[in-house]
Amino acid sequence: MKRIHSARAFTLVELLVVIAIIGVLIALLLPAVQQAREAARRMQCTNNLKQMGLGLHNHHDTFNRFPPGAANNISPFGTSTGQQWGASWMAYIMPFLELNNAFEVAQLGKNQQYNSTNIRAGIGDTAGTPIFDQFKCPSAALENDVCLSTTSPGSMVADYAGIAGHVNGFGGLTGSPGETAGSNNGPVGRNGTLGYNTQNTFADLTDGTSSTMVVGEVGGWIWENSTTKRDFRPGVQHGFAMGCNGRNNSTDLSLPNDSNSRVFNTTTIRYVINENCRNGSCSLGDTSCADGVCQNMGNNHPLLSEHPGGVNVLFGDGSVHFLAETTAASVLAAYASRNDAQTVAAP
Repeated sequence: MKRIHSARAFTLVELLVVIAIIGVLIALLLPAVQQAREAARRMQCTNNLKQMGLGLHNHHDTFNRFPPGAANNISPFGTSTGQQWGASWMAYIMPFLELNNAFEVAQLGKNQQYNSTNIRAGIGDTAGTPIFDQFKCPSAALENDVCLSTTSPGSMVADYAGIAGHVNGFGGLTGSPGETAGSNNGPVGRNGTLGYNTQNTFADLTDGTSSTMVVGEVGGWIWENSTTKRDFRPGVQHGFAMGCNGRNNSTDLSLPNDSNSRVFNTTTIRYVINENCRNGSCSLGDTSCADGVCQNMGNNHPLLSEHPGGVNVLFGDGSVHFLAETTAASVLAAYASRNDAQTVAAP
């Protein structure tokens, strides 16, 4: 009689070996998948900055100058006779970023004060309103639909900030003149491309457009200590469209405790990239945090990102470069200034 032989089954040891091999393969593949995803996110962030660069260049082509980094609503930026909040550089380039409909609703081109009903309707003042994709880094883990008040348009917070310059003496440098001292626990630079209540031209970038950074990332957490982190982006209190309230002369931005000397959505370089060491407790209106870094009152937010090892930065020629967090302070200061005669080639 013919015997029927049954197929040999896997032993428990063999099954465990197969599972272990699969686990090892997954462990090897996951980092590669994560790196690929981060590379795609970083590329999108780079594209966002390039689009902003085109917007800034198109603004210059149209008006023969760059927009102000932050403006009040006093002539020539508006029609108010007294101090009133104006718009940021991001609001000024909206028509060049396919955001013209929102720009028209906001009536930013008609000298509207920042807190007007039209502006709130154009950029959103309802909790949960998402930021325009052009102003959001896909790698950033911060909230972009912050709304702190239904009467203030603070629902869209950007992950990018204009470069107003660098603090005089930063990194041991003298720097070029133009810093306004002591504005709300942090000086406001005037030696960069996107300063407050001023509009520069290509001719003002005497260090060269390819050596002058114009916009940088700020979409990262500030860590007070090993367990506490906070969102101190320059526009977190009022949104991406907020400018400043100070008058055109420097004395109005020289009072450390003057709440109206705040300048939103720009930063004056004072710290190295991804600097997170802080002292004391930082909360709304608290001045015990690091100088110039505080929610709603800091002008020296460091360049931060969730990209491993550094940040993306837009330069004046429209190119985007990745600056490593090991970039020397002196080099960062040279990039931030448009006219300090310290020309450093972009990486």
